Amino acid sequence: MLSDALPKKGDSPPTSRDVNSSHDYFQGTVPFFGQSLLADARRRLADQQAELVRALTSGDASPEGFDRRRIEATARSLARKRADAAARLWPELERTLGLAAYHLHFAAYAAANTLSEERATLSDARAFLDWLACRQPLPDELRLRAFVTDLSFKRSPAGLRRRRGLALRTAWLGQSGRLAIGIRVPIMGAIWMSVPCRRK
Repeated sequence: MLSDALPKKGDSPPTSRDVNSSHDYFQGTVPFFGQSLLADARRRLADQQAELVRALTSGDASPEGFDRRRIEATARSLARKRADAAARLWPELERTLGLAAYHLHFAAYAAANTLSEERATLSDARAFLDWLACRQPLPDELRLRAFVTDLSFKRSPAGLRRRRGLALRTAWLGQSGRLAIGIRVPIMGAIWMSVPCRRK
């Protein structure tokens, strides 16, 4: 009862030890509840951010409370920026595929392949060539670009990693009827050449 907590006649006044004990109690309990609420809010925010990233990069449904049309417009803009970055790195993408066809293909690729923070533009462009090769024959210029890249880099879940050991690669250039042969030697780097070759 409240009366039990009130000082009674004859009781000695509270000491500094009593006051400190009360202070320590509130110091321990109030921050505990505050930290719990803060942790819940951070988890909810992290979940919303993850949903938003998936909507922007993987075509998932828009998170609750976000405008779907604006999300879709932003996703298209991000895919376009990825395509532009890859084309700046490898201009032959637009040159050999054609501007409209290249961006149409890349938009379809980007919708199914998220660009992580660890994956650089080079990895994105190389993965796009793999994706495209599964759907149509690659022009010789793009096949050669993939071949030269693979001489110096190897695949990993996070993208391309520079090779450190010996590597030997070949690529058939069907349009020109030539065989590309390349080797990478530690310290010396990569060298390659193409020779006429007729397939039986």
